[in-house]
Amino acid sequence: MILAVNIGNTNIAIGFFNDNNLTVKRYSHKKCELHEEFVNSFRSDISATKEITSIAIASVVPRLTHVISYILLKETGKQPLIIDTSMDLGLDFSAYDSSLLGIDRLLCCVAALKKYESPAIIFDLGTAITVNVINKEACFIGGVILPGVQMGLEALTKGTALLPKGDLLAPSTVIGNNTATCLTSGAIYGTASIIEGMARRIEDELGYKCLAIITGGNAEDIIPYSDVDLIYEPNLLLEGIKEIVKV
Repeated sequence: MILAVNIGNTNIAIGFFNDNNLTVKRYSHKKCELHEEFVNSFRSDISATKEITSIAIASVVPRLTHVISYILLKETGKQPLIIDTSMDLGLDFSAYDSSLLGIDRLLCCVAALKKYESPAIIFDLGTAITVNVINKEACFIGGVILPGVQMGLEALTKGTALLPKGDLLAPSTVIGNNTATCLTSGAIYGTASIIEGMARRIEDELGYKCLAIITGGNAEDIIPYSDVDLIYEPNLLLEGIKEIVKV
């Protein structure tokens, strides 16, 4: 069994890959603090897992990387592989300055190229929205980074005195009839419009059509409202981690 661990800005996800079967468990963390309940639940799930052959970690939260690695080593006896951009990922990203490049973006591309032909645009709707572009030569050439859906809502409600806290239930019309539905319309239809606009602009810039893939925690909230023909891959990043372990 392969354990693929993704340490994101909001959640830690573990993919338990047993042959072709995948089980995913997610753990929320706040401000990088690992409270006792989190640690106990994390350890319990790991220690209950048998026949682990290898573990790999992808992280965008350096403060948590070695803490989680230590817990995994202690509970399983296996030294986790920490994936970074200095490694051979089987992906050409030489056109991009990788000094601040999140490993999560590359691993989504690795998994996408394993399953589909290039060119492709990958929309990852997590804490941030990342748009990652693979050209027709199967090279990662860059993309776009925007505030995530929840991040945008939280920024609005924290930065203004009278706006209520929004949710992600799409209103029946784009034009909201109260402040709450105006907020959720912006979050849902606004994000769908970003996907539509970015896909069109990127294709215009490249000069050819691209496959559109979507992943991330908020993807399912947005897919029904986008006019782009999106391929939904809920576990793309974890699958990318697994591919590096297999190499």
